Amino acid sequence: MGRAGKRSSRLHLPIPAQSAEAITLEGLQELSRWLLREATLKASNTALINFHHQSTLSGVWGSGTVSSSDGQRFGIQKNSLLASFYPRYFGYYDRAVSVYTHISDQFSVFSTRVISCAPREALYVLDGLLENDSVLRLREHSTDTHGYIEDLFGLCYLLGYSFMPRIRDLADQQLYRIDRDAAYPNLAGIFRGGVDVDLIPEQWDQLVRVAASLKNRVCPAHVVVQRLANSSPSDRLPKALTMLGRVVKTIYILKYFNEQDLRHRVQLQLNRGEHRHSLT
Repeated sequence: MGRAGKRSSRLHLPIPAQSAEAITLEGLQELSRWLLREATLKASNTALINFHHQSTLSGVWGSGTVSSSDGQRFGIQKNSLLASFYPRYFGYYDRAVSVYTHISDQFSVFSTRVISCAPREALYVLDGLLENDSVLRLREHSTDTHGYIEDLFGLCYLLGYSFMPRIRDLADQQLYRIDRDAAYPNLAGIFRGGVDVDLIPEQWDQLVRVAASLKNRVCPAHVVVQRLANSSPSDRLPKALTMLGRVVKTIYILKYFNEQDLRHRVQLQLNRGEHRHSLT
């Protein structure tokens, strides 16, 4: 996560109905209770995104195929099941939640989710992408280090997304050989592990079933990702996914080292998310 997105913030909500005529607090409460539901808010936001996508001006910023996701912390004053202590920004006595948003290269926010500060944000990357019902046809997705795990490379590959995170401390990242006996004289210093590629074709049918279940929204994506990440080391399906993720991650990092345009695209999209955080 960029530093701008991690700035200490606290929600200050205005008292409703004090600055508008002929609108009562009771009326607003009734509307909120009966009309403001997750389904209606999502449908309204989708309509706005679709209208915005048709604008000529939106095409100046991007094609609607690139996106990124990031979280912003907010301190809260009331108790909540999602609230947790976040000493880095809010001390040891105040609780906070994270608002995790997905934004396109056209600056349209197509997913917003309130999550706990405790789990890793990488668990929620796929939720926003797979729950997108707008006309945006997303192909590339970027996150910062908090939004990255090796398994996510494999899942994005299976689902047809190019996962392009900005990873901190790249020099310390472990890259993997597909062929353990292969020699790469110019890259010997950065290859520190191997990949059991035989596991991938062995578990391929199961991997495709997982991807199909995610695509069809059979189960929330963050639940699937968490269960795969926390599985037993002896479980061959999650191990095969990790092997696939390591192959895709190694190819991506080598491209990231070599292609300046790729680094620019990733940073540009993450900056869009940071600008949105600043506006919030």
